[in-house]
Amino acid sequence: MKQFDLEQEMLKMGQERYQAKVSRAKEMNLESTHPAGQKLLQHSVVSLADHFDNWIDHATTSAGKRHTALPYLNQVPTKVSAALTARATLDAISNGRKLISTAANIGGLIEDEVKYRTLKDDYAALWQQLNRVMDRYKSAYTKKKFIEKSLRHHDIVIPRWSAQERIKVGLVCLELMRQSTGLIEINTRKNQHGKAEQWVEPSNDLIEWLKNAHAHMEMLDPVFLPMIEQPVPWQDYIVGGYSSGVFRRRPLVKTKDKGHLELVNASTMPKVYRALNAIQGTPFKVNTAVLEVMKHCWNKNIAIDGLVTAEDEPLPAKPTDIDTNRESRREWRRRAARQHFENERQRSKRLHAMRVMSLAEKFKDERIWFPHDLDFRGRAYPMPYFLQPQGPSFARSLLTFDRTTVMTDVGEQWLRIHIANCWGMDKNNYDQRIQWTHENSGMLHQIGRDPMSNMDWTQADDPWRFLAACVEYAEMMKGGQFHTSLPIGIDATNQGLQIYALALRDHTSAQATNCLPCELPNDIYQQVCDTVLDMIATDTHEYAKGWREFGLTRKTTKRQTMTLPYGSTFFSCKKYTAEWFYDELKKGKTNPFGDQTYQPCGWLAEKIWEAIGQVVHAARVGMDWLQHVAETCLDNGVTPQWVTPLGFPVYMHYEKQDHLNIKTNVFGVIRQTRIRTDSGDPSKRKSMNAMAPNFVHSIDGIGGLLGETTNRALDRGVTDFLMVHDEYSVHAPCVPIVGEEVRNATVDLFSGNILKDLHTQINTLLPSGIQLDEPPPQGDLDISLINQAQYYFS
Repeated sequence: MKQFDLEQEMLKMGQERYQAKVSRAKEMNLESTHPAGQKLLQHSVVSLADHFDNWIDHATTSAGKRHTALPYLNQVPTKVSAALTARATLDAISNGRKLISTAANIGGLIEDEVKYRTLKDDYAALWQQLNRVMDRYKSAYTKKKFIEKSLRHHDIVIPRWSAQERIKVGLVCLELMRQSTGLIEINTRKNQHGKAEQWVEPSNDLIEWLKNAHAHMEMLDPVFLPMIEQPVPWQDYIVGGYSSGVFRRRPLVKTKDKGHLELVNASTMPKVYRALNAIQGTPFKVNTAVLEVMKHCWNKNIAIDGLVTAEDEPLPAKPTDIDTNRESRREWRRRAARQHFENERQRSKRLHAMRVMSLAEKFKDERIWFPHDLDFRGRAYPMPYFLQPQGPSFARSLLTFDRTTVMTDVGEQWLRIHIANCWGMDKNNYDQRIQWTHENSGMLHQIGRDPMSNMDWTQADDPWRFLAACVEYAEMMKGGQFHTSLPIGIDATNQGLQIYALALRDHTSAQATNCLPCELPNDIYQQVCDTVLDMIATDTHEYAKGWREFGLTRKTTKRQTMTLPYGSTFFSCKKYTAEWFYDELKKGKTNPFGDQTYQPCGWLAEKIWEAIGQVVHAARVGMDWLQHVAETCLDNGVTPQWVTPLGFPVYMHYEKQDHLNIKTNVFGVIRQTRIRTDSGDPSKRKSMNAMAPNFVHSIDGIGGLLGETTNRALDRGVTDFLMVHDEYSVHAPCVPIVGEEVRNATVDLFSGNILKDLHTQINTLLPSGIQLDEPPPQGDLDISLINQAQYYFS
């Protein structure tokens, strides 16, 4: 296999994927859903909406009898009529369609829109109830049938249009489509009986445009695979990554903003390039031992932590009295519907797993590399799909370093710590973790030698990586000089919260996130949970009693706390609380609130939100100020931008969406057409919401802590890296080096005042006379204590 041939294969796979998507769309008469159709729809709706406005104005003001279709089209906004018409027309022209049936279809869509607008306005409570369950239905047709059935159940009658009225409305829409876009023609041709029929067909210009568009677009989307040659080092914003000219080069930064690329190109950032090139220059190989176990589990239909079963779970057996017992029949249908939904949800995961294993099989005898690029904040991501270092745990377990390193005594200890971490001992101190591996050495040996017969590894918190570690451990314990290749990771407690704690020198937050010396690693999620438990311990509210009975754990508060520094809101706090509650109920726990779920979860979410504010106050203060930065910039016509400590330029430009994102009550948002487009105007709301997480990610990425740590590790002879944002994996003997250097890098980056640096940079962009508010004051935390914080990264 040669790299050039592999890239040709990647391009061919991309072409086949695109062609399959187009063929599938045409077969289903959904021309508007493939990429070329979406682009076409985007442009046609604008022109068509103007023609609708002009036609309605003319039909309303001109002398004589009003057009039959006018009162019907007046009931729907012209942008909605244009969107429905354009979509239905483009979907109809794949194989040609008769004029009357196309017109009737368009008229029916607009009638449905009128009907459901009436329902929403006149029966608001019922509409809200229907909306809550509407997402269960995939297609517009099934949604329509569900709503009509509900209307009959509630004895609600909304007048229907006659077939003649629908056709008249549709004919007007089609003619406006023809005049405004020139994309369609209405032609007459005779059928086999010699009878003349009118057909809606694509114009010659449209046929030629689609042909060229498909040819162009199928070349733009190759299926990125691992490389079998070392990636081209990034030298500037355009040269790097994949080596040949088989397909269009991707720039260093994933952005459509040419101004940002120019900023990147003009920036001097040698450490960014060096770190990124070291990460993508690390060779890997497939862990064949893990792959064989994975294939065994797949063939035996055993689901383990992300690797779902190869087949759908069977539906529940029908009760014997299903034909005569109405309640029994309803209960079976309810359970069957839930299983159908769960099977549907698993199918995308199943496809992902199949692709991961297929690629592992393809490259199992190869030395492979993963070219990386950056997002606009400076976070590094592998370009290949599926089998890659930042994939789910089962995919990462299939990768091991190609180069080996002689195992040392220190390295052995870190392998033991890693094994204990994967099992679920990461909240214990290091000695306890090492002791655990000694006490369970027999189990680890058995798993490593024959994991298919010894399935105890499936009980681990991270079973696939635990399995990979057991295989390595069993090999190491055979004796003699051992060369290790397994990536061993250390990761931050919660790097977003750590960054706020260090930036504001806040003792409380620093202690909670292991930035200070401690005998045992602090568990911030458990601290938040304990704070909530203290709040409700003596609360007399009925919900407090119910939650005390139900029981709260660190999982109750984990997602809410984890996501806070990345822009989480109280709304998402309620959502995550409810999801945790539903998961617990699925495990068989009894609901202490009877049939209630929403209100008790909302009540508990308020307590969790308050507790998070108490435990990590610095994050709230820092986020509020960063939102103020974005607000001040947007109020003064300035795009928020800054340079990270290693020189990477961040350019945070969010645009408002124009009116082409048309909401209808028939389909909600017309998602499958993707007719939303950027308006060119900056979005203040998006910028304010994104400012805090984007700043944090710019500090923890290649342009900040990750980049600085990688450069320092390179200086000390570390050559192989598997980096997943705030988890740094290297060979076991190199872990102490990386651990020491991430602490040194942290002290360097946070010895100053990163919020004050941002304040200075933004002030230079603002108009004369406009000044940002000063950043929050720093506390008196001694940053150098990070060097003694053994669980800062652990």
